[in-house]
Amino acid sequence: MASRHTEGNMDQDTIALQQWIQAQTGIKRNAPGLAGIAGRLLLQVNGMQVAVMQIDDGFLELTNDSSDADAVSNFLDVVSIVDFLTGTLNPAVAMLQGKMDANGDLYFTVKTLFGLQVGQPFDPVEFMRENGDA
Repeated sequence: MASRHTEGNMDQDTIALQQWIQAQTGIKRNAPGLAGIAGRLLLQVNGMQVAVMQIDDGFLELTNDSSDADAVSNFLDVVSIVDFLTGTLNPAVAMLQGKMDANGDLYFTVKTLFGLQVGQPFDPVEFMRENGDA
């Protein structure tokens, strides 16, 4: 996904990500890798909130309500957060490469990051198709 700058501070990739997340908001998804985990993870790209992931024992839902977030994951760019959401980003490597950082409940964050790699609740091909990249 190449960055294509538009007026203002948002590029087309960020706008596409926000539109995709908006379309996913309110849909409860099965996430078997998140069984036994509950909490709220605020997702950011370069410090800008893009969504909150509400996790409840093997299910997740994206929302816009950032109140009472247990942790914050900030991603370097849109590609990194898409890779995270689709379960293709190795969280340990991402942190070492500076593609993401986390604040708050780090145990919850790490369990969530690794849990998304199991079962991939968001399909990477679906994201690419919906955003004209496939």
